[in-house]
Amino acid sequence: MAKTVNRHLNYAWIEYGNPRDGGAFTRGLEKLGWRNLFSQLPVKTDAWGIRAQLKSHPLLPIRWRANSLLALPNERHDMPGKPFIGDPLFEAYRKANDDKKFDQAIIDQNADVATWVFSPGLRKEGEEEFHWTAGSDATDYADLVAISGHGAAGNVWGGRRTASLFLALSRAGDSASPRLKYVIVPACTNLSEMNLEGWLPAFRRKPYPLHGAFGYENSYPGDQPGQMIFQQFVTNLAAGGGAENTILEAY
Repeated sequence: MAKTVNRHLNYAWIEYGNPRDGGAFTRGLEKLGWRNLFSQLPVKTDAWGIRAQLKSHPLLPIRWRANSLLALPNERHDMPGKPFIGDPLFEAYRKANDDKKFDQAIIDQNADVATWVFSPGLRKEGEEEFHWTAGSDATDYADLVAISGHGAAGNVWGGRRTASLFLALSRAGDSASPRLKYVIVPACTNLSEMNLEGWLPAFRRKPYPLHGAFGYENSYPGDQPGQMIFQQFVTNLAAGGGAENTILEAY
């Protein structure tokens, strides 16, 4: 990337854990003139407040957390016993179906999440209808995507079920967004040397290879330290009016 960090680019943050890092990231990028891709979605108010609506994935909460609009796929608390998260979307599905069908729906949705990370688009159909698409039929794309939570062996997760990034890459072939340049993975170990082979399909695909992936070789602390890390990252991006550091130097 050139020294100048361009304005009017789109980003998206997918959060399986504590949202503080995503909040710091969002606030910093918006000051640089970037736009949250999810901000164009229609909204609805339910028992947990305002959420964005994505017709193709009605079980995916996209809510305001840490003053940021984040996708929140995790369905269980990260604690002993791993009880269900009581999001109204999850509760309504479990009430209408059963826990077994809910579990399978979450598995399927996490597979879609992992695929979307590497080809992140939204397709608009009508005034109030948006679909999450990983194909070339999108009407808008993200230029940068972050997916955060626990991590290991190419997986990101929260309380239980995982988004398998490497499995998604192995199945995607050359299908890719024409605009995605960078993926950030604030999660443990996924950018370690031993995981290099799993990332190679993203950099070899044609005609739109990924430009860079950022994350951690060892542990990622998340929570308040994660917030401080991403505050510093976006501060580095903004230095010199966005002309001092490349995204690699900022990271």
